[in-house]
Amino acid sequence: MSRQFRAIEISKTDKGQKLDFVTLNETNLMPGDVTVAVEHSTVNYKDGLAVTGKAPIIRQFPLIPGVDFAGTVVESSHRLIKAGDKVVLNGWGVGESHHGGYAGLARVKGDWLVPVPDNMTTAETMAIGTAGYTAMLCVVALERQGVRPEDGDILVTGAAGGVGSIAIAILAKLGYRVTASTGRPEEEAFLRGLGASEIIDRKELSGPVKPLAKTRWAGAPEVPTFAEGGVSDLELLFWHGLWAPKNTPKPIVAKINDAVAKAFDDDWVKKRFGELGHTIPPPGQRTPQALYDHHKAEIDKWWPIMKAAGIKPKGS
Repeated sequence: MSRQFRAIEISKTDKGQKLDFVTLNETNLMPGDVTVAVEHSTVNYKDGLAVTGKAPIIRQFPLIPGVDFAGTVVESSHRLIKAGDKVVLNGWGVGESHHGGYAGLARVKGDWLVPVPDNMTTAETMAIGTAGYTAMLCVVALERQGVRPEDGDILVTGAAGGVGSIAIAILAKLGYRVTASTGRPEEEAFLRGLGASEIIDRKELSGPVKPLAKTRWAGAPEVPTFAEGGVSDLELLFWHGLWAPKNTPKPIVAKINDAVAKAFDDDWVKKRFGELGHTIPPPGQRTPQALYDHHKAEIDKWWPIMKAAGIKPKGS
């Protein structure tokens, strides 16, 4: 017998989106190998945009929103999941292109599900929610990159939001000094209560770019990558060169260059450069002309980008 359940359903009309509380049955669910009795979900920013229609989050209609849920498995053909298991889901297009968590039942692929830990309830997993899950992924990413508390402050943007606030609490608990960036200065007491050591206005991060500015933060979780920002195939390398004043006699330039080139062949220098993540140029590229050619190529590559971004040389 097909189970019935209540759900929030969003459909599209000539006048825009339409939201209804409806009674559905299992035949209305989308394909999947696990059916879950949903016990808890959350309201994320993306859910708000989906429900209000303020942004094109929903990709097909009609659709049940809700980007996450937790509940108990009622039916499964997945080899690792059985009826009675407690599970949680975050993401995977659920609530966007696949029926989501704002319903009594959900049918999804078992590979999308994560078992609820034995020491947690489904309510507790959704109290953490997608925001907490995302925040922890950010912290884990920082740790995997070797960023330690002694390396410097961590910047958290959108600090008063769900991901930001939980990230502050986790980072502070782990011993990091956190700088919170927010557009809501009235939340300072709340942010300091979470563990933030410094509060800055988000406008401070949107001013003109300062080339060669001092490094202020050791890390900034959830700041999008260039690829996520729509810039693909970007190669950004840091390089070092040794320069002398204009009109330095060529014999002196050659003597200094020979000494540096010889130092690059020293085993200790090679080892130390490797530990720092630097690559020593091969013998044929250790000449003044090679450095000049490289420098010119870098200018030719970056100058159009700087011009398009409105970045001007200091003092111009």
